Amino acid sequence: MALQKTKFLQSIFTQRIRIPLNVISLRGKCEDKGPCTPKDPCSSKATCICPPSKPPSPSPCPPKPPCPCPCPPPKPPCCPPPPCPPKPPCGPPSPCPPKPPPCPPPPCPPKPPCCPPPKSPCCPPPPCPPKPPCCPPPPCPHKPRCPSPCPPKCPCDCPPKCCGPCCSPAIAGKVAVITGASQGIGYYCALAILKNGGKVMLGDVKVDEGKEAICKIIDEFGYNRAAFIKCDVTQAKDMECLLNAAICEFKQIDILINNAGILRDQYWDKTVDINVKGVIRGTLLGFQHMRRNRNGGTIINVASILGHEPCHGCPVYTATKHFVVGFSRSMGSDYYYCQTGVKVMTLCPGVTITAMVEDSDTAGQLEGFGDTGKELHRLLYSMPTQPGETCGMHIVPILEAGVNGSDWISEGCEVYRVRRVDRHTLKIC
Repeated sequence: MALQKTKFLQSIFTQRIRIPLNVISLRGKCEDKGPCTPKDPCSSKATCICPPSKPPSPSPCPPKPPCPCPCPPPKPPCCPPPPCPPKPPCGPPSPCPPKPPPCPPPPCPPKPPCCPPPKSPCCPPPPCPPKPPCCPPPPCPHKPRCPSPCPPKCPCDCPPKCCGPCCSPAIAGKVAVITGASQGIGYYCALAILKNGGKVMLGDVKVDEGKEAICKIIDEFGYNRAAFIKCDVTQAKDMECLLNAAICEFKQIDILINNAGILRDQYWDKTVDINVKGVIRGTLLGFQHMRRNRNGGTIINVASILGHEPCHGCPVYTATKHFVVGFSRSMGSDYYYCQTGVKVMTLCPGVTITAMVEDSDTAGQLEGFGDTGKELHRLLYSMPTQPGETCGMHIVPILEAGVNGSDWISEGCEVYRVRRVDRHTLKIC
């Protein structure tokens, strides 16, 4: 009975108390108690009464919209690194190549003797070669040059037409270099040397005239006897090329004739460049090349008869020819000859009928002093004249005499040596 009463009271108490439905936890657990065990699995009533739950706090951030992009693919699982390759088995090192045998040390040089070798006695310098005797003036070229019987055979290796039985031994087989050789005195000097068995290298700034001259020479004397090259004596490079060409063509230089010159006082600076500087340059280069020869050589500088006397018609030209005479006499000293074996001589032609003399009245002379050209033409033709062939042939007796420092005049078909005058004998008061 008691039990039934108790249940009755509980049912009444339960009916009087209204419990809101929202406080009944249907999840099976209360917030401050343990899990609620329902009385009946099919009943929604719980055996415990849970306190009312707090309302959820509103979220401060709005809900994020769903991502329109598809989800990234899942990352592949992390694979472990590949295992290291197995180390090669430890074997013996490769043998080193055999070393080459060491070179034997060089033999020791022989020791010098204890006593020094005796010194050679001091020898005096060799004496200068004796000067040739002063020869009498040779006869005029139009006369026979061989008073004595000529040798039976020409001493030079050349055809009979190149040199007759009276070839000059001072020229036969020699090589001559001539400047200003396309025409005039230079050309006739070349012919004289060729006729006496020599060879020539011609140089001139006039190329057309030079080609014409070399063609004439080849027609008369054949090949391998002469050559031509353009040469401006005011240019050091041209002079070097002329001498080098002679060495390349004929293997030597024995004679140098500085013949190039002009007669134009109006262009006095050019006159000095050719008549003075050209002679200096050619002479010094001739010494430089011919001193290497075993027998030395000969330099002939062509001056003029006006190098021994004044001429008011061409004072600049006259002064340059005075210079050539003085320069050649000075370089023809034994001081230079004993060192080099090279002789220096001077040829002073008189009035020789060439293009230079024929055009003297029209060539430009000094201005402001009247017609100096006509005055010069008158003065030149008042002197003895001679053809160019005669002056060229006079080079032969000068080379045959071979007097170092000598001064020769070729005038009126005659060539003679000039005597040097002591200045003390010229005193007049």
